[in-house]
Amino acid sequence: VGCAEMTYATIVTIGQIGFTIAQVLLVAAIAVGLIGIVRPSWVRLSSRWRVIGATFALLLVGAAIFVGTFVWTHSQENGPHSAETYLRVLRAEACIETPGRDFCSEVRSRCETEDASHPACRVLRGERP
Repeated sequence: VGCAEMTYATIVTIGQIGFTIAQVLLVAAIAVGLIGIVRPSWVRLSSRWRVIGATFALLLVGAAIFVGTFVWTHSQENGPHSAETYLRVLRAEACIETPGRDFCSEVRSRCETEDASHPACRVLRGERP
């Protein structure tokens, strides 16, 4: 499945999974660091320097996953924070206020044929985006 074929809901779900994995790694880094400094053997490491190294490694991997997920979700055409998404929502809101506008038929047809989970489609249905 190409990125252009992903629905808005799928992109949001992938983003939530990525952010959750990053949060777990960051919490694990804090736990390893705090517990390992007290007694390195409790985290199965041989010295405090290895505890510090493991803590930084977990922090780096967690931060990389967090940043990567953020960049990826924001770069998708149909993603939650793309310029196209904001414009589609604004057009949908304008169609609610003035239904006869030029672009209203295009906004409605995209909702019928492409992605009904998109915030613009929810606005057209009278739901919160």
